[in-house]
Amino acid sequence: MMPSGLSPLNELGTRVKYMIEDNNVEKLYFTSGPTFESRQILRFGDRYSEYRKAFEAASRLELETDFPLYIMIEQSYNCNLKCKGCVLAYGDIVKKYSPNKVMNEELFDKILAEAQENALCSVSMHSVSEPLLVKNLPERVAKAKDAGIMDIILSTNGLLLTKEKAKALIDSGITHFLFSIDAATEETYAKIREPGGFEKVKTAIGYVREVKGDSATPITRASFVINALNEHEKDLFVTTFKDLVDYIDIQPFDIVEGRSEELIPSNCTRLEPEDVACNLPFTRVIVRANGDVLPCCGWYSNEMVMGNIYDSTIKDIWNSDNMKKLREESRTRSYTSPICKKCIRSKVKFD
Repeated sequence: MMPSGLSPLNELGTRVKYMIEDNNVEKLYFTSGPTFESRQILRFGDRYSEYRKAFEAASRLELETDFPLYIMIEQSYNCNLKCKGCVLAYGDIVKKYSPNKVMNEELFDKILAEAQENALCSVSMHSVSEPLLVKNLPERVAKAKDAGIMDIILSTNGLLLTKEKAKALIDSGITHFLFSIDAATEETYAKIREPGGFEKVKTAIGYVREVKGDSATPITRASFVINALNEHEKDLFVTTFKDLVDYIDIQPFDIVEGRSEELIPSNCTRLEPEDVACNLPFTRVIVRANGDVLPCCGWYSNEMVMGNIYDSTIKDIWNSDNMKKLREESRTRSYTSPICKKCIRSKVKFD
């Protein structure tokens, strides 16, 4: 339900605020000077413009492509934090679904070879994971850039980011640096993530700002998932980070079934399947460290393996009957999969 990538910004780079009503994500932009998308169009020309148009159309469920527009590479199923509300905080779940390894180089190269063959436009170096745990991440980013991928996205908690790592990743070709924070004070950060981390992540953002200088790339984001522990800090979060990043995401809470109901924020209700025309199977797939291909980045998608790229290609899996059925059910909101229903009911909307 949550599109990745960016809707067009004001070409003058002036301050923009808008709400994506269908998935309840609020995006606030603070970019000044040449916008990120303007910079990407200068680099890649019509190819980038057409990709963005296609992504928007696919996100509206109006377009089915013959290859994903976006591949999320889950290089591990691991994180250096155990954040309240995150599926990786629960050891039994991690044990059940973990591939018990970091994606090997052979598999990573196999993904990129098919991506290059099919002119993939966008890739992320993460899914449910902390990508900075991957030791040769800058080298893998460079491989993605060399494969012709235009948007190379990194979402991180930032605590493992040094100035040297920031420079290596930016020099290698990262175009999106997305910081997951969820707090506006050290006190709240300690409750949700870990004590002492709030100033560290602000420092990490500073490293990226320093290295990128006046460049429009990489674009930076700070995200805030609203829950019962931080909902009082939403406005303060915007005030705190609006001068530090290019844009801010205010995101709704996802429930880990049977584990995190106490974190549901006030003034919201759970979604029902008839409320949602999920667009994720129209735009992306996730490839896990064991080669499994998933149709979305939801926490429950590990139970919906569409295939494995050791046995098939991403393109064949994308065009399989199971994927086509899932897209049609998403379009008509007629989900037959209990996993889809559970996933949707784990999400909330604000009243």
